Amino acid sequence: AQALESIGIDAIVIQGSEAGGHRGSFEQSLPENRLTTEQLFNQTYPLINVPLIVAGGITTPELAKNYIQKGASAVQLGTAFLTTHESGAPEVHKEGILKAHPDDIILTNTFSGRYANGIINPFIQYMEQFKDDICPYPIQNILTQPLRGQSKKLKNKDYMNLWCGTNPEGAKDESVRALMERYHKAIKS
Repeated sequence: AQALESIGIDAIVIQGSEAGGHRGSFEQSLPENRLTTEQLFNQTYPLINVPLIVAGGITTPELAKNYIQKGASAVQLGTAFLTTHESGAPEVHKEGILKAHPDDIILTNTFSGRYANGIINPFIQYMEQFKDDICPYPIQNILTQPLRGQSKKLKNKDYMNLWCGTNPEGAKDESVRALMERYHKAIKS
């Protein structure tokens, strides 16, 4: 964050380990210490003077308000938008998120070669035994593309990448407007 600030970045997004989907880095390996959003915020906020945007695990309006009160300029939601009525995510993906529990989420590179948090399914379970042989991105992504595409057509969640944050319980079956109103109300109160 300090290096980014030193080259004139206007704002910095920090992404904790709870974030759904792909990591905000193309680094193929994972750091030994994957910091939570709270740990990242607590380490970063005192050291920088540009707006800080917090991402990863923002699952409730109250949590968003907490980060704003602690000094974040904004929060970034991901998984919460996937289950909205306006989302282009397949219905089977939305249903998976709405039924998921934290224990159902795994960090995997089996679909794309890049690490991402998603809902465990038979494809991930099978491929995890070969995790040392997964091709790097974009090769793995290209190899699994036909499988993922056909699975979406067939509405078969067993072979789809069901990206999801580690705390899916904050996602609701609602409109984007309702989602934003919930967060806006909590932050402004």
